[in-house]
Amino acid sequence: MLSAATRALSQLFDPTTFRVLIGSILGSAAILALLWLGIGEGVAHVRILDTGWLDKALRLLLGAGAVVLTLFLFSQVAVVIASLFLERIAASVERRWYPGLPAPRRQPLGEVVLLAVGFLGASLLWNLVAFPFYVFLPGLNVVVFLAINGYLLGREYFELAAQRRVDRATIVRLRRSHPIKLVFAGALIAALSFVPLANLVTPIVAIALMLHVFYGLPELRQDLPSQAFR
Repeated sequence: MLSAATRALSQLFDPTTFRVLIGSILGSAAILALLWLGIGEGVAHVRILDTGWLDKALRLLLGAGAVVLTLFLFSQVAVVIASLFLERIAASVERRWYPGLPAPRRQPLGEVVLLAVGFLGASLLWNLVAFPFYVFLPGLNVVVFLAINGYLLGREYFELAAQRRVDRATIVRLRRSHPIKLVFAGALIAALSFVPLANLVTPIVAIALMLHVFYGLPELRQDLPSQAFR
């Protein structure tokens, strides 16, 4: 995993990856800004309680919660944005580290986006369920966040990486054979997404990381030509 993470971080210096990074940052920031402003405006103009000071306190708490939720959702929104650039990132990684691989199967853009949007829906649902933990249980909220999003992000990025090379049945089999590895990789991605500034590079690093995890599985090493690996 350390080798995969190191290689993924080094991918940021690739010119193709850097261009994708800029587009991903701008797209993710725009979506999250709209989300945060929408929630903030809604909270500011809705009276919840009749008692003035209680109503103000509750709205301040909900506003703070909206900020926290926006930060927590950055990595999930970034998945959708990054999925638009999946092929460019994957091609850059494979050109550098796996030059002997055959051409991947061609994927319609709709297939990739559908997977990412489905993930975003599941992620929103699970994170909304966990929202009370995020707001009212400082300390424990980090554990809950990493557990939920480690699973979600590990699964999603693995499927994004794997679907270019193998069929759905194989993806499910591989995922079930390596659950701890994928959750750990997902937790790393989730943790990175919560670090200021570092979260801007999360989607690019995440795709590169999961490609290295995917190609590092022993099942893949047996089926692919040895000259494909560096």
